[in-house]
Amino acid sequence: MLTEIEQPDVMTQEYTYNEQNHVAGITQKLPTFWGKSTYSYTCYKWDQYGNCELQTMIKAIQLEGSAAIQSSGITLESRYEYY
Repeated sequence: MLTEIEQPDVMTQEYTYNEQNHVAGITQKLPTFWGKSTYSYTCYKWDQYGNCELQTMIKAIQLEGSAAIQSSGITLESRYEYY
């Protein structure tokens, strides 16, 4: 049984930007029950605020392994790895 002290840190996010100052890539590092993991996204289409479309992001988070998903013309690649 893990105690709170043994749990990894809270999730962190790092962003990379393209020439239009849109978020082009997101790296999320988050704690899991079995250790820390990393999700990396590449965003190809953005909403009016320059963000990846949220619902698509949520779907990508639920995927494990390398995947590309299509949703409303938005392609988002998700990589899932442990570190």
